[in-house]
Amino acid sequence: MASRTDFTDAEWERLGRAPLVAGMAVSLADPGGPIEALKETSAALRTVVEAAQSGNHGPFVQAVAADVTAKTQHRHNPMGDFRPKGADAREEILA
Repeated sequence: MASRTDFTDAEWERLGRAPLVAGMAVSLADPGGPIEALKETSAALRTVVEAAQSGNHGPFVQAVAADVTAKTQHRHNPMGDFRPKGADAREEILA
């Protein structure tokens, strides 16, 4: 089974932000304005926190989720350097 040591730091960060970026993609698919985007972001983050706490999705998912949860608790942005902006933002999120 894969573990943290099987990934580079950049790959591990990308795994951690994947559920949050997926929430952004959902917002793009059904745009409802800033309130809906906030709801999608909150739902994605809540799902990550639940995965970290429950362990129901296996040790690998729990490890990734626990890392993201720890970052948010220490006021670090779990999105890291991923900041899509401007005209290319949609394409960056979907990529």
